[in-house]
Amino acid sequence: MAFKDNDHILFHNSTCFILHNINNNTQIILGGNKLNEDDPNIVENYKCHDNDIVCSSFISVGGINLIASGQRGLLPLILVWDADTKKLVNKMLLPKGAK
Repeated sequence: MAFKDNDHILFHNSTCFILHNINNNTQIILGGNKLNEDDPNIVENYKCHDNDIVCSSFISVGGINLIASGQRGLLPLILVWDADTKKLVNKMLLPKGAK
């Protein structure tokens, strides 16, 4: 779990990230699949993790807030998200068996 700012905490559950606003008790889910097309709280992205997230980090670089995540599996995937726009900014597939 990490703090994005004084109003938000960031954590992961299985293959998704959850950005929780602690003031109004709302959540944005990064990398999930929408069950309802009108649901604004899920940022759908087909480039999400397909195995459990085992590590994550939050960093602010030059005023840009980034979330990095890594998954387990034979072909580990690292994703980097812009925490403010909720957009995926980079995707790295590691070689088979990399740790």
